[in-house]
Amino acid sequence: MRRVEDALNKEMKDRSFARAYSEERMRLEIAHRMAEARHKHHLSQTTVAHRMGVTPQAVSRMEKGLLNLTLGSIYKYAKAVREPLVITIG
Repeated sequence: MRRVEDALNKEMKDRSFARAYSEERMRLEIAHRMAEARHKHHLSQTTVAHRMGVTPQAVSRMEKGLLNLTLGSIYKYAKAVREPLVITIG
C-alpha cells in the first residue's frame, strides 16, 4: 500500500493531476452520500427514479458517480429521498 501512496503523492505535485483527482473525489463523495440517503429511507432506485422523473438506470449512474451532476439534479434527488440539500463551502 505504501507504494501506491508514494506514487499518488508524487502525482499530486502536478497541479492538473491534483485538480482532476480532487474533482473526482468530490464527485464520488457526493454519489456515495446520495446512495446513503436512499438506503437510510429504505427506498429503491426505481422509487427514487419515479419521483425524479428519470429511469432507474440514471439513478444508478448518479450513485456510482458516472454522471456530471448539476445542482438541479442533486436537488431533485434530495427531494426524491426526502432529505434536505445542505451545501457548505469552506
